[in-house]
Amino acid sequence: MVVVVAVAMTALSLGVAPTGADVNHDGAADLVAWNSNGVIGVKLANPAGSAFGGTELWANGAPFFGNVANLFGDVNGDGVQDLVAWNSNGVIGAKLANPAGSDFGPTKVYYQGEPFYGNVANIVADVNHDGAADLVAWNSNGVIGVKLANASTFTFGATQVWYSGEPFFGNVANIVTDVNHDGAADLVAWNSNGVIGVKLANPGGASFGATQLWYNGAPFVGNVANVFGDVNGDGVSDLVAWNSNGVINVHLADPGGSTFGPLRVYYQGEPFYGDVANLVADVNHDGAADLVAWNSNGVIGVKLANAATFTFGATQIWSNSAPFYGNIANVG
Repeated sequence: MVVVVAVAMTALSLGVAPTGADVNHDGAADLVAWNSNGVIGVKLANPAGSAFGGTELWANGAPFFGNVANLFGDVNGDGVQDLVAWNSNGVIGAKLANPAGSDFGPTKVYYQGEPFYGNVANIVADVNHDGAADLVAWNSNGVIGVKLANASTFTFGATQVWYSGEPFFGNVANIVTDVNHDGAADLVAWNSNGVIGVKLANPGGASFGATQLWYNGAPFVGNVANVFGDVNGDGVSDLVAWNSNGVINVHLADPGGSTFGPLRVYYQGEPFYGDVANLVADVNHDGAADLVAWNSNGVIGVKLANAATFTFGATQIWSNSAPFYGNIANVG
């Protein structure tokens, strides 16, 4: 059991949630606005890469949210992203997305038992390469616990301690994503002093390995968001430091699984960011993660990634209509 003092963690805090909320299985990341009153809206991306569609009501029932984290991940391995409400009382629920692209299903209790959560980050990611996203509870005392998802029984399994040793975490972001192209999500601890450490997951599903130093250089931090996504389409997640002054920097991960490369300026120009969420996700289904600046006034802008030129392109307005956002989470 991994239990510490409860700390609420949501997307884009020190625990950075997975990106790319494709809820209708077309390969393009969609927008999900999650509200505490039980209303969950969706705007589907056009895979041709031009717009988000009209608002669709994917859930409207009893309130569904957690007090530890409200995240998304494909917990049943069907290729679409589901909603996970994680509570400190030991109850973790899920609403599974309909792969046909129409709604989130009824609440399923995926786990009910001893409390399980961390004080650094609580993340949903596939750490054993079986196609279903698991739970990771990351603690500052050096204990990192995992509950593996069972896609056939719609449950999270018994707690496994995947790491117990010297404390391992960052003061900028703590990420669980695949950085070495083996299909299993790894741990990334991102620090403001320019040190970024990695613990690779064992794809066999047993542990996180020894700490590896993947970057040690000039500080690399953004004041809007510090997030990750595969911005050059090589199959591994890169680090993105997003600033309000119009500069967006990237450190590309080496697909060989050893380092984050030198800093690249992917965008420098007019400021581009939103007041609801700033996301890195592939919205046009070309394999490279794009920038999404989501605003409360109904304007949602996109900068498409160009994998060949290592840049984000001109701003495109993908939605300009009635305000669309949630008070629990806004994911895409």
